[in-house]
Amino acid sequence: MKSHLSMTALGTAFTLFLACLGGPSEPDVLAGGSTIEVVGVVGVVRYPDGTPASGADVVLRRASVTPGATQQPEREEIGRTSTDGSGFFHIETIQPGALHLEAKDSEGDAAAALFTARSPDTLVSLDTLVLTPLAVLKCSLSLADTTMPGRPTTLGPPSFIVDAFLFGHHSWGAYYGSQIGKPGQVLEFDSLPAGVYHLWVRPAYQQSGLPYFLSLDTVVSVAANQPASVALSIAMRTSL
Repeated sequence: MKSHLSMTALGTAFTLFLACLGGPSEPDVLAGGSTIEVVGVVGVVRYPDGTPASGADVVLRRASVTPGATQQPEREEIGRTSTDGSGFFHIETIQPGALHLEAKDSEGDAAAALFTARSPDTLVSLDTLVLTPLAVLKCSLSLADTTMPGRPTTLGPPSFIVDAFLFGHHSWGAYYGSQIGKPGQVLEFDSLPAGVYHLWVRPAYQQSGLPYFLSLDTVVSVAANQPASVALSIAMRTSL
């Protein structure tokens, strides 16, 4: 059975709750002595100096599927709102499962959070999100073995796709785009919130009878407003 709070109890509890989060404005009071149920996800967005991030866009999406999927995962949007003058936000719709929330201001500074919800009747309170400039990550590709039996030399080196996932769990994360390139090239992700990322390297295509390249899962930490780089060495085998 869903729990309900009286109007008076809810107002008191929510005021204390918001005060703990940094003093956002109180919610509207319902007339007629009715009861309301508070669900969704709440939190506060600030800058590194502690200043509230007023008017920041906040978007809640489903987390992405397992890294290494053959198709780019879709990030279904669940809810969207903006922070108030105290940096507080409340998205009233929530769905069970793995979720990804991102906050971003008009200058492009961003912060992201990954979490899980047990049911649509849940109220999730997130830790404070701190907006920082987006980071750049450069990935250099190389082959561990340049000998490719069965592959015509006229084709040149094979192409690979690098998928970037903000780390959440071994089976899910938050998809932040893909880049395609060949060994010897440097691929660049230029719009990443600070965090720990899985880089999943996979062949752009496979052909029967030709060398089969192993997918590669690499973990890299990306700091705010600091360029990062990682070397991705790709192995291969001659059969499936």
